[in-house]
Amino acid sequence: ERLAAENLLFVKRLQQSESARAEAERERAELQTRWREQTEEWFRRATDELQSQLLVDWGTSGAVAAELQQAREEAAAAASEHAREAAGAAEREAALRKALDAKSEELAGAWTESGAARERCEQLQAEAEARAE
Repeated sequence: ERLAAENLLFVKRLQQSESARAEAERERAELQTRWREQTEEWFRRATDELQSQLLVDWGTSGAVAAELQQAREEAAAAASEHAREAAGAAEREAALRKALDAKSEELAGAWTESGAARERCEQLQAEAEARAE
């Protein structure tokens, strides 16, 4: 009878241990499921946020690249315009120098002529004075 009681107690404890082990396994599976769901949701949100941020960054970099390209085009157009203006100024300067050289030659000729005329006047005046004496 004592042996039967010990056996019965042993079987009861074994059943309780088996029940506690099954409960612990069920709880572990439940915790793993909840953890997986939470981490999957976190990774899904993180992925969505990262993708959204990348799209914003790519859009921003695209806009910056477009602005940079536009600035380059504007700078090239301005440089081309400046080159045209410089070429025009060089042509005007060359024309002015040519006109100045022509005027200088004209003035030199006039100066030479005026000098010759002055000498002729002085000569005529000297002749007139010599006749008058």
